[in-house]
Amino acid sequence: MKNTICLVVLYSGPFPSYFDLFINSCKRNPTVNFIIFCDNIQYIKLSISDFKTLANKKLGLKVVINGGWKYNDFKPAIGKIFNDYLSHYDFWGWCDLDIIFGDIREFINDALLEKYDFISTKEKWTAGHFCLFKNNELGNSIFEQSPDFTQVYQNPEYFAFEECAQQWSGDAKTFNKIRSEGKIVSLYHTIRHMQSENKLRIYMKNIIREYPQTINYKYNNGKWIDLNNNESFFYYHLIVVKKIWRFYIPKWKSLPNIFYITPLGICKSYEYSGIGKVWWLGKRSIFCLSGIIKSIKKQKMNASTISKKLF
Repeated sequence: MKNTICLVVLYSGPFPSYFDLFINSCKRNPTVNFIIFCDNIQYIKLSISDFKTLANKKLGLKVVINGGWKYNDFKPAIGKIFNDYLSHYDFWGWCDLDIIFGDIREFINDALLEKYDFISTKEKWTAGHFCLFKNNELGNSIFEQSPDFTQVYQNPEYFAFEECAQQWSGDAKTFNKIRSEGKIVSLYHTIRHMQSENKLRIYMKNIIREYPQTINYKYNNGKWIDLNNNESFFYYHLIVVKKIWRFYIPKWKSLPNIFYITPLGICKSYEYSGIGKVWWLGKRSIFCLSGIIKSIKKQKMNASTISKKLF
């Protein structure tokens, strides 16, 4: 591959239960590099305090961040904040951990990279789970073209700046119009503005699968196939199903060459039908029962907290 790519993850706290699905799908893409900045002992250790110090230095601002969702607002500034790690790549981007990648280079190939400066896997907003930037002065400073980036980075509130600041219509409004509505100028609106002035070449297309699309997918030796229409797609995003106790997500140490995602959960090839499916449904039942118990305990804890506040 002519163009080199590095994808960055910003994360705080213990890794989620589906982390192995993500990391093993990354390993199936050896021509793409990944860096995980996190506050635990694995990968590149980076505490929230260390991130704040580095961001202050690289951005020339006194940033405010308490971790969690606020990290997402800083995704558009990754190219500047972590330029010491990314300088030798042609493209840098971000991704989230609730992704199972297919063949990255099938969709992000050299032809596409030669033609565009910015790539998103959503059409109506810049995807918070995957975006890619050309690693040059223009790509690394796009976020600074928003008149509101300083406000965003010096405020502890999470603005969804990396997406569309919760303006989901996809309308390419003017900066004045957005601000007159009491909203901030997000990365999405900044990119659309730069495109309208022929300053940026952008590619934004829905090339993934996620809720509420009909679930019936096959992972076949590193590639995703939508069994509803036999189309290939880039990756599956667990954004909603990871929170549903009825959806069974197994803990695999490695990815099988073939597996399926069904409305009930994720299963290996032999568990997709026949006797294997009966066995899988039994494991899923135990998983669901555990989810119900956790939900009941959580409700009791919440009720107890509310009661203490009232009395």
